[in-house]
Amino acid sequence: MADTTINPAATQAADIWSDALAILHSSTLSAREKGWFEDVVPEAVFGTTIVLCVSNAEVQQTLQTTLNESLMNALRIASGQEMFPAFKIAPAVEERPAAQPERPHAKPVRHEERTPEAPSAFDPYAGKTSVQGQLPIPAMIPSQSFESGERGPALDPETHLNKNATFDTFVPGDSNRFARTVALAVAEGSGQDFNPLCIYGGSGLGKTHLLNAIGNYALVKDPTLKVRYVTSEEFTNEFIDALQNPSQSQGRIAEFNRRYRQVDVPDLETRIAILRMMSGMNGVTIPNDVLDLIAERFTENIRELEGALTRVTAVASLSNQPVTKALAEQTLQDFFTTDVEVKPSDIIGQVAKYFHLTFDQIVGRTRTKNVALARQIAMYLSREMTSISLKDIGDVFGGRDHTTVMHACTRISDEMREKQEIYNYVMELTVRLKQRSAE
Repeated sequence: MADTTINPAATQAADIWSDALAILHSSTLSAREKGWFEDVVPEAVFGTTIVLCVSNAEVQQTLQTTLNESLMNALRIASGQEMFPAFKIAPAVEERPAAQPERPHAKPVRHEERTPEAPSAFDPYAGKTSVQGQLPIPAMIPSQSFESGERGPALDPETHLNKNATFDTFVPGDSNRFARTVALAVAEGSGQDFNPLCIYGGSGLGKTHLLNAIGNYALVKDPTLKVRYVTSEEFTNEFIDALQNPSQSQGRIAEFNRRYRQVDVPDLETRIAILRMMSGMNGVTIPNDVLDLIAERFTENIRELEGALTRVTAVASLSNQPVTKALAEQTLQDFFTTDVEVKPSDIIGQVAKYFHLTFDQIVGRTRTKNVALARQIAMYLSREMTSISLKDIGDVFGGRDHTTVMHACTRISDEMREKQEIYNYVMELTVRLKQRSAE
């Protein structure tokens, strides 16, 4: 007789995974590739998301990259719809049996066919699969489900998250499926993957829903996390409020700083993660105290972070020194003290003057070596010192394509680490531009 206490979400996950595994085994994957799926344990299904437990980060990384297409295809065939895997690392996964009750093979139950018993007071962990070594995943997300007829926002007073905005209540389609998948990976990775995440789109297309879903999912995985969701307007209002009363401003500012510096989902940690990713891509190991220094001092945008990191690693490479906090302080001291606005036209004018050229030569079509170098340096500085896009920079430089600008920036960034004269050009021009703008 079937065990009626089995969690339907776990049963559905086991059904789908059993069929998906059979599909994968009959595919053209190599024996080694098929082996990556062997220790995967299905845990639950929430709408179109299936939670899969793996034993370590290496397995997760492989399934999210090299084997992702094969996995997604197998899940789609097995479930009859698009399914999105969410991975959990549970070290004890190899030691425990898969959560599969003894039952005849049946067609997977669809999300809309599930009719869980509605509790009188919602318990987010009601019906969870209890397995040693893994975090509990609730049978229903969020605290108030759309299935109960509650469709308005349910704002949490502490995190400001809308509890009703979850991945389970987000309707995927061709236009937003990629954004949802990446957002889920961010939530699953607790800030380690796709960090930072930028979601772009028109009004009402689900950007806010996905951001709230990330926060809600992170709290489901680890209720001890500190998460805070605020709009730019709310953040600004809180900051202004902290400065309102001169007699209490120090205490209010301290409280404001604590509120945002102590959260686990993102800001300072995001900037540090960006810097770590950049250094990894360049094959450079940067000490944590240097990453902390740059992340604390440069808070405006990613370009500032990248520019600061490039300069520090360039000095270390050119002088054959290790990257240290003292070296970073010395290299970046001129950039810590000034915050000025520079326009592309100012940059082009200064570069032209520095290399004894004309403005028209910099933006024109001349390709002689000295003009080309000056033009590339001007493009690099325009990207680093302004907030305009690559396309707009290209337009300023005579209608050039954004890929031309990107190539110029990459070349100058690389050569700064290899050629002392290129590094000197960039440093001297940067100082001149900042001093001129500050006047």
